[in-house]
Amino acid sequence: AAAAFGGSLLPLYAWSIGLLNYGSAFCTVGIATFAAFMATNAESLIGATMQGKKGLEWMTNEVVNFFNTVIGAGIAIGLGSLLL
Repeated sequence: AAAAFGGSLLPLYAWSIGLLNYGSAFCTVGIATFAAFMATNAESLIGATMQGKKGLEWMTNEVVNFFNTVIGAGIAIGLGSLLL
């Protein structure tokens, strides 16, 4: 619940100042919130299963954050292309 709430704050703010003006507000905010929620959960999974493990020393917190950003952007771009 916290990840969904947190993931909705920036999209709602972006919509309120006119940065998300494609399609309906519900759809654009929903896509951004869903993408943030899924990316946050993926980041938690990657961090818990791979970060700090032997042989994966390169998997630092910064790398996990990068994956979070790429996953969230990929989901948002994909859903936006399909639904908007």
